[in-house]
Amino acid sequence: TTGTTTAMDANARYYRVTQGDESLSKVATRYNVSEAELRKLNNLNAGDKLAPGQLVRVPDGATAIR
Repeated sequence: TTGTTTAMDANARYYRVTQGDESLSKVATRYNVSEAELRKLNNLNAGDKLAPGQLVRVPDGATAIR
């Protein structure tokens, strides 16, 4: 994983990756946002892998679809 969040915004929303097979695509689908938007928010490049325990910032107002 090359993208990291350096300063956590108290008002920001985050998703914690829990499994090694989770992808940015799965997180994007869960929050009904684009992968591109998540990459931009998290300074990630196409192809970057998510790791268990990693925090992925999601857009303010995004709601998880269960």
